[in-house]
Amino acid sequence: MNRIDRISAILIQLQSNRVVKAQDIATRFQINLRTVYRDIRSLEQDDLQLIVIRIDKAFAIWLDHQKYYSGFISETEAGGEMEMTFLSSSLDGFARWYMMFGEHATIIEPEILKKKVRSRLSAISLKV
Repeated sequence: MNRIDRISAILIQLQSNRVVKAQDIATRFQINLRTVYRDIRSLEQDDLQLIVIRIDKAFAIWLDHQKYYSGFISETEAGGEMEMTFLSSSLDGFARWYMMFGEHATIIEPEILKKKVRSRLSAISLKV
């Protein structure tokens, strides 16, 4: 597993559980404690946000390589939609990218991203 995938998985684990022991992370990813602490410091410094969106399956095919520029981590099929997970340090940039999908996408988390998109849409509506 490469470092980016590992850090992404650590972030998901930290957000999913209230208490996570560094030793448990080290054991899970077969790394030493120093590496765990370095990865966590990296998360703190980069201020990375885990983002989950759902997008219409028919629309998702148009994303192809584009999703990788936005911090794409994984996707799962959920009915007629694709649930996609991203790791991004720029919620503003992600909000702009997300808005091009209009009514074909839904933000699942984080709440702050929903607020940023609403704010941008409000500002746009004043100019129309």
